[in-house]
Amino acid sequence: MGSTQAEMRLFARASFCGFIGTFAEACTYYVVLWVGSNSEGLYGFASLLGALGGAITNFLLNRYWAFRRTERPIATQAMLYAGASAATYLAVLGGLALLVEIFRVPQGWAYPPAKMIAWLGVSYPLARFIVFGGGGQPE
Repeated sequence: MGSTQAEMRLFARASFCGFIGTFAEACTYYVVLWVGSNSEGLYGFASLLGALGGAITNFLLNRYWAFRRTERPIATQAMLYAGASAATYLAVLGGLALLVEIFRVPQGWAYPPAKMIAWLGVSYPLARFIVFGGGGQPE
């Protein structure tokens, strides 16, 4: 398989894992907003709880299925992933704050674009090249 095809296949698997992790994260985000009666400023707390659940889901799927990179000890990969997740969380939170506070997008509508941009610009590159790839070639 050509390297471009292999890279696209890897991106597709990681995207699927990202979708599943984001689904878990988004469900948590919206449940927290709902339970909190959509209180003003709740998006930060909701985003943090969602990020934790989504990160665990995504890490396990990426490690064992998408990237299939288990040669590093799980604790080492988990620490690298925690750093990547923290960077992604800050990117999502920054996007949410920008959309909600500056552009006055309702907090419920602001999540999808903030998450998508953070995943493409921060999460995938860190997972692909640092956490699971080390800059190596896809299978």
